[in-house]
Amino acid sequence: MNRDLEFLKLLRILAMIEATTLIFLLGIAVPAKHIGGYGMGVSVMGPIHGVACLMYAWVLLATASLGMWKSKELWRLALSLVIPFGGFVNAAWIAKTADGAELFAMKATGGL
Repeated sequence: MNRDLEFLKLLRILAMIEATTLIFLLGIAVPAKHIGGYGMGVSVMGPIHGVACLMYAWVLLATASLGMWKSKELWRLALSLVIPFGGFVNAAWIAKTADGAELFAMKATGGL
């Protein structure tokens, strides 16, 4: 498997992790803090989501530097960082992109 496909698969996994941590943060930790007075959830989930977000952004920039995305696609992938469920939608889209890239690579190398 080539490096581009590895990056796409890693980006897909990180998109799902980032989306999951955002949902936990916004759906559980923040309401628990403001409704129930339990600030510990935000103290724990905030940094976890922050690390997941930074990792996703790092790999997104790495794939962008490889020239893997058009400008419109890059914006779409970046905006998913702030939209709940956006990471899940993009994870499915990245999987389709990775499948297409893998098929193209197989055809190019005579593997198909």
